[in-house]
Amino acid sequence: MFRTTYSTGFRAPTLWEVNGPNSVTNTGATYNDPALCPGGVIQPGGKKERDCNMQFKRQNGGNKSLDPEESKSFTAGLVFEPVKNLAFTLDYFNIEVDKQIATLSEAAIFNDPVKYADKFVRNADGSLNYIITTQQNLGGIKTSGFDVGLSWVSPMTATGRFGFNIDGTYITDYKYQAEPDGEWIGVAGSYTGLDYQSIILRWKHTANVNWNYENWALNLQQNFSRGYQDQNSNDQNHRVSDYTTYNISGTYKGFKNLELTAGIKNIFDEDPPASNVIDNFQMGYDPRYADPLGRTYFVRGTYKF
Repeated sequence: MFRTTYSTGFRAPTLWEVNGPNSVTNTGATYNDPALCPGGVIQPGGKKERDCNMQFKRQNGGNKSLDPEESKSFTAGLVFEPVKNLAFTLDYFNIEVDKQIATLSEAAIFNDPVKYADKFVRNADGSLNYIITTQQNLGGIKTSGFDVGLSWVSPMTATGRFGFNIDGTYITDYKYQAEPDGEWIGVAGSYTGLDYQSIILRWKHTANVNWNYENWALNLQQNFSRGYQDQNSNDQNHRVSDYTTYNISGTYKGFKNLELTAGIKNIFDEDPPASNVIDNFQMGYDPRYADPLGRTYFVRGTYKF
């Protein structure tokens, strides 16, 4: 079976994106004041303890001048079932977004102080008071890739029914503009510096092997994320490693209206891969990519009235 779609759309800014109160907090990483301590070198009027390698203030909040986002997308794919209970899916997607509503990252502002001079608010003595990172309409996004899936279910046997499925996404291209009509920057498979999408993984998938028999069910799950180019890639061209975890769970449905599940997340206690990211109020790993909790146990009960 073949399938295809084409659509256009828009997204109006949310109430918070428009009316969110402006508040001041700290930057997630440390920076040098580009005017008083460029490159870590003190300039006349500068103070090392105030202007160099510091967390500065940043203003967050809404923007009443936002326009709606606009988008268009195209998908084409197929579903193939060569034999009973075995199915393969492949879908291509191409998505474009214009006037994306987001915040310009603090790193982008500090890395290009000339272009973003209006984002620096200074005190009377010339020292940096705060930078502005409120919501705004940035440039566009162009992304394309493939969603793939494979599923199989066995016939019922004397020992139960077995199954397998895997669903993954491969990003062939991801580009964005930091400002309207700006330069297109390709970031597929790398750290982006964008507040709304910090990492664009080339490939990730979830795979499951399961067994069901009468009131019992078991599931073993693999979660895989392909490694990516780190934030500070000039640090020996650092690349964050692949990240794989396994979960297992068992469910019993023999009670009336009650379902009990117990399991283990991250069975092998896999540590997050090392990262030199510095824009998340911490260093060593990126919590947006990996879970630092390690092996954890859980029990869950679901009762239907």
